[in-house]
Amino acid sequence: MLLKPQVLERITDADGKVLYQFEGAGPGRRVVRLETARRLIEQALTGVVLRGTGKAANFGTYPKFGKTGTAQKVSTTGGFAHSRFISSFLCGAPVDNPRITVLVLMDEPRAGASYYGGTVAAPAAARIVERTLKYLHAPVMTTVAKAADL
Repeated sequence: MLLKPQVLERITDADGKVLYQFEGAGPGRRVVRLETARRLIEQALTGVVLRGTGKAANFGTYPKFGKTGTAQKVSTTGGFAHSRFISSFLCGAPVDNPRITVLVLMDEPRAGASYYGGTVAAPAAARIVERTLKYLHAPVMTTVAKAADL
């Protein structure tokens, strides 16, 4: 679904009185068939977390799906810089009924010798997903076993 991004739901005062209620983002419009989206999540993106470059996100209570990214930055002298990167990890969960997606981007990460999205961004994105779903009291799903068999 293509949704209009919304950061705030409402503004309240110190006593909890609603000062301003933002208009909801609405239902959005479908841009990918539901079956196509399910297959992409259950087969391709879950595999990234279970067996691929996003294995560092495979922990916690909720089965996650994700996609890593590592891009060289443009050099000031032309071409690509060989030691400057943007690393990313897009992570979502639960696999059965996604409720949240998180994108972590790191501009020129400094995590030891690694700069890969699966190494430096995946753990942070997965922790944010885990904590947010626990905060939302999301039910635990068991798709990891099913996805692992694909």
